Amino acid sequence: MSPDQAYDNRAAVPEFPEFLVGWQKASDFARQTARAFSRHAYLSGQTFDPSELCRPPANGLWGTDRCQIDFFAATVCGPRPLLIFIHGGYWRSLGPEVFHFLAPAWTDQDIHVAFLGYDLCPSVGIDHIAAQCRAGLRWLWQFAPDLKVDRQRMVVAGHSAGGHLAAMAVSEPNHSAGDNGQASGARAGGLGPVPQLAGCISLSGIFDLEPLALTSMNTDLRIDGAVAMASSPIYRQPNPEILQDGRLALFVGAAELPGFHQQHAALIQAWQLQGRAGLHCPQGLHHFSIVNSLIQPGSAVFKAATRLLRPQVLHS
Repeated sequence: MSPDQAYDNRAAVPEFPEFLVGWQKASDFARQTARAFSRHAYLSGQTFDPSELCRPPANGLWGTDRCQIDFFAATVCGPRPLLIFIHGGYWRSLGPEVFHFLAPAWTDQDIHVAFLGYDLCPSVGIDHIAAQCRAGLRWLWQFAPDLKVDRQRMVVAGHSAGGHLAAMAVSEPNHSAGDNGQASGARAGGLGPVPQLAGCISLSGIFDLEPLALTSMNTDLRIDGAVAMASSPIYRQPNPEILQDGRLALFVGAAELPGFHQQHAALIQAWQLQGRAGLHCPQGLHHFSIVNSLIQPGSAVFKAATRLLRPQVLHS
């Protein structure tokens, strides 16, 4: 199997257009019927760390108006948990608005939902996108009181490229692995780690960028050695707290392409996750259907999110 075949999800799932159309229609309805929907720009000197980039940003710009947070509020009094979703699309397509359909299932349970938008390749590199998403998470932490968010119950979830970006947010450069300091927000002068999150859920994530450098997508992704080293979670170290109490949950559908199963095996080995974080391979799910499981109460994905967002529900 060629590198392109190992990661060509649309060829592997011919009915993928039906998923995209269904998601968009449901998302349009979710916005129209939302109790409270707002949009917030999140880039500033207090949230975005240029030292995390492999190369200076083009024209000195940190980002465009795609770098916004779409916030669906649960209309309740007092701080509530927050589910943060980062979309996929191989860092070069789609946007948060396609996935707004995920919000109602959680806001109906008095849980806020936020969607992170980011710029797309090739206008920016993957390292730049990762820095943008980390900025979004810092912004949400900073303004949690204003949004009535419980800082102790902020959970990030990402699908595909979003799974990669979520893993980047809960990890830091691993200097012992030969990090050259180019993507080192933890060093002096940087903003440091993303504030502690209650959990991270990755759905069909990508954790090693090097295989994608061999695909035709790399015309847009522009992955080179520096980007692969700085922006591959396998070359980083997980924040210690994310490995406690099952806060890291990895899912890859049993019907996924081989490349994605290899990606998860690589992360488990690199982060020494055996016995510390579960890997789940739900039967019958492929790269697109696994997204829907985030709002299906009987699914392992939904149960994992509920456990992290509302642990008392499963223990009552």
